[in-house]
Amino acid sequence: MISGVLMGTKDRKTVTGRLSWKRVHPMGRHQLLLGFFLGFGVLFTVVISASLLGRAGGGHWNVHPAVGIAVIYGVLAVWLTFVARMYLTGIFVNDHGLRLRYVFFTRTLPWATVTGFDVRPARIFDTDTDRQACWVSTTSGTYETPVQLSSGTAALQKRSGPVLPADDFNRMVDQLERHRRSRGH
Repeated sequence: MISGVLMGTKDRKTVTGRLSWKRVHPMGRHQLLLGFFLGFGVLFTVVISASLLGRAGGGHWNVHPAVGIAVIYGVLAVWLTFVARMYLTGIFVNDHGLRLRYVFFTRTLPWATVTGFDVRPARIFDTDTDRQACWVSTTSGTYETPVQLSSGTAALQKRSGPVLPADDFNRMVDQLERHRRSRGH
């Protein structure tokens, strides 16, 4: 109930609705590979932790133990955070809005501000790429989502989010439009 008070509501159903987001698209091969890397990173962290605990019990250190531990866990923290963010990149929806999760930031848009969806070239540094991306039009501007349509060429491509085959991509765009229309916008 504390989270309900913090969010300005005591209705548990509303709080749960705001916190639960559903991915709109299937995971691509890229994300399955990232899931493997995430699992590997966690396993590696466990192995390193067990090794450090063993050394602390009587082994010999070549560097000061605190420095070694700080460096190892610092690298692992960055690795796991980056891989987890890449794994969670995508488009998510709930009853209240649309969430675009990128590698380095997340943008949440209330359904009331979303005016439509479009398919246009993905962009890198104001340059069109070979792949198409889903774009969200809102009352305050247009935002490129991280989800892209797979292309068969090896030209300039953005590799920061899920890449879907045509059937899955088109189904996702249709589903997003249905979500928007069902919210009365």
